[in-house]
Formats: sequence, structure tokens, C-alpha cells
Amino acid sequence: TQSTWERMMIGKEIIKEMSDMNAEMLTEAKDIVISGIESNTASTGLNMEAAAKNIKDTLDKKYGPSWHVILGEGYSFDVSAQEKSVLYMYYNGAYGILIYKA
Repeated sequence: TQSTWERMMIGKEIIKEMSDMNAEMLTEAKDIVISGIESNTASTGLNMEAAAKNIKDTLDKKYGPSWHVILGEGYSFDVSAQEKSVLYMYYNGAYGILIYKA
């Protein structure tokens, strides 16, 4: 059985990924991000606010509060985060996603 991450990667390219998470958490976090984006995408496009809220709520339930989610296009960041809790990636080359716990 393929994970959501493996299904997303078929025919798509990760432009950039940066994380300090352990391998298990990283895989789960990617699956949560992809699921949050896919479940909030309609024919009219991605509802970024709903996707970010869905991702945050899922991370808070799984790993405890306080997770922060930034999802968008064309932004930069400088954050202080808890160790082993940062993931920055692109989804389908279009959306930058930053998740971290603070």
C-alpha cells in the first residue's frame, strides 16, 4: 500500500524540502499536509485558510499544541521553533507549506 506521500510523488516533483523532524514524524507530517490540502481543494482551487486550519488541528491532536501552519505562494519566513518540529516543503511546485511547533 502506498502512503499519501508516495501517491503525491508519482509524476510530481519536490522542489525543496527542509526538515529537522525524525523520519517517522516527517512521513506522518507530510501525509497530514497532503491530506489537508487535497481535502480542501475543489474545482475552484485550494481553500488555503481551511487547509491550514485542517492541518493545524490534526497536528495539535496528534502531537499536542501549539502547531503553526503557513500555506501560500511567494513568502519568506524567519521563525523560532521547538527542535525536531519544523517542515518546509512545496506541494506540487505551487504552494509553500511551513509547519512548526512553538
